[in-house]
Amino acid sequence: VFRAAGVAQLIHCGDLTNFGTIQELVDGLRWLDSQPHAHVAFVPGNHDFLMDANTPGVPTLLIEDFHWLVLDLFPRIRVLEAGVHSVGGVSVAVAPWMSLPGWALYGAPSSIKDGVAVLVANAGTAVPARALDVTPAQWREVMALNLDAPLLAAQIAAVHGGELQLAN
Repeated sequence: VFRAAGVAQLIHCGDLTNFGTIQELVDGLRWLDSQPHAHVAFVPGNHDFLMDANTPGVPTLLIEDFHWLVLDLFPRIRVLEAGVHSVGGVSVAVAPWMSLPGWALYGAPSSIKDGVAVLVANAGTAVPARALDVTPAQWREVMALNLDAPLLAAQIAAVHGGELQLAN
């Protein structure tokens, strides 16, 4: 939640669902729609695979149906994908979890150079193992994506956009 021009804005930064089920998505969208904020947006996370056209094994028609569901049944909720968007007149850059390492290594996409006020660095990973079995190399990989990449993306965005709020 952030305020712009005195108006509260809400951006949900992913994982509206736990298991990606239709019922979870509908329940999550209903909850978002019930929030009192003037502008409500949603950035799908890795558990929200029903909203991601790049998810293997999910039929295109199903994905189109879910975009229809959000647009038609919940018209005040905006689904934000990678790129720069205007939410209530505020410039919001969305860096989904899969694009953050590229930002950190190669710089932000050219669209962010227009200036942003909010960066949604939707990142997160883990090692599916017991803590005693995690190697130092695996730990460094997790920290690079979870901590280093959002910081570097925020620094890149701040250079081009001025003062910045980071949602991670």
